Amino acid sequence: MQGGGGGGGGGLRYNAKHPAGKECCNTCEEVTEAFISSDLSLEEAEQKEQCVRESVAEETLAQEGKSCRFTGKMFVNRVAGNFHVALGRTFHRQGRLVHQFRPGQEHSYNASHVIHSLSFGTPCRPS
Repeated sequence: MQGGGGGGGGGLRYNAKHPAGKECCNTCEEVTEAFISSDLSLEEAEQKEQCVRESVAEETLAQEGKSCRFTGKMFVNRVAGNFHVALGRTFHRQGRLVHQFRPGQEHSYNASHVIHSLSFGTPCRPS
């Protein structure tokens, strides 16, 4: 690990090179991108200061009664395919889609869900 930053906005650096050539990592996402591009363990990335700090902030919000409720639209071509709604962060690694969890979270996280509405094509009203 290399020391970094301090008050000048530079984050801590690790023995990983960021794919965009950045010299420091201010966010957990940047740390994770650097670890992925250097083929280092994502579990190690999650233990770095930036990720721990952001994880605490996320957990605080979750404890305030916030929940996952989202709505959106996707425009897709008429071809076979799929879409994912997944826990954690998502990365592309060696041509594959990887969903990242915090260590240990994948076994204890309640990922149950209710889909109130999902439609394709022109909306139609029930008769």
